[in-house]
Amino acid sequence: MISLVASIALAAQGWAFGEQTLEYAMGEGAVKSEDVLTLMPEGKGPTAILTCDADGKIGAMLLLSATDPARSVDAQFIRRRQISGAILANGREVHRGVYPGLDRNLYQVKSRKGSAEIYNAVLRGDDLSFTRDGRGNTGALNTPPIDDAFRSFASACSARRS
Repeated sequence: MISLVASIALAAQGWAFGEQTLEYAMGEGAVKSEDVLTLMPEGKGPTAILTCDADGKIGAMLLLSATDPARSVDAQFIRRRQISGAILANGREVHRGVYPGLDRNLYQVKSRKGSAEIYNAVLRGDDLSFTRDGRGNTGALNTPPIDDAFRSFASACSARRS
């Protein structure tokens, strides 16, 4: 299970910047906790969710269905699974990999390069999409606008590197 323990959010134009503690069930009763900054839509997916860990490293998650991201982050998933595919920016493949499932609709971008590609595509205003191997294009991924919520996220993440 991945659960959202605490949330402080700043909403702007449908995107929320906040700080969450994510708890991952690791099996046999073990739990891993991680404090992250998040930038996620208040509406529905599919979308790219940006995260920032305690060391100021950018991360990302892909929500591949039209569900509420907060509900997906709170959901208990039945089995751990993964998908493979490619992240596209303006139709060009920028990252290919295997993405572990956090629930039925939410997948983690484990690669720092893949997360950085998503972050940079947002900065450039690129159209992002995800193509799942064997299933084709999932369609466009919603991305955050460069607004106060995004700037707050970027600034807070940068401050964690100090």
